[in-house]
Amino acid sequence: MKMKITPAYWEDIQYMKAVFIYGANNELIPYFIEHIEATMDDIFLIKLEGIDGKEQATQFQKAAVYARSEDISVEVIEEENIVGYTLIDKTSGAICSIIEIVEMPHQDLAKVIYEGREVLIPLHEDLIEELDDKSKQLIMILPEEYFKIF
Repeated sequence: MKMKITPAYWEDIQYMKAVFIYGANNELIPYFIEHIEATMDDIFLIKLEGIDGKEQATQFQKAAVYARSEDISVEVIEEENIVGYTLIDKTSGAICSIIEIVEMPHQDLAKVIYEGREVLIPLHEDLIEELDDKSKQLIMILPEEYFKIF
């Protein structure tokens, strides 16, 4: 079956033994990886044990796929870790403090106050350049004029 995998996880997925998908009873079910092959940018062909045909694979279309945290090398940004951190945007030079994390279904947003306005910033790995816990800074590269749209 084809899976779109976020670039941050490309290397990790190649070494995983299993992934997890929610079953009918709303419980995570492990599926062991038999074979994995990168086809283009972020699309991988993955053969999972017990899924032997296109018909079986279609039932998993658009299903979220999960991994064990110990199988992931990418640092996960957690809400309690970055509230109070200084957010620095390298594109605009904006500097502001993260006052809250807003949890949305598909991604978390950092809420900051910039020039007296509330701004929500997606916490997406493609935008994050560095998370420095020692200096309590989140360094990002946001699109040009991002802060002007709010």
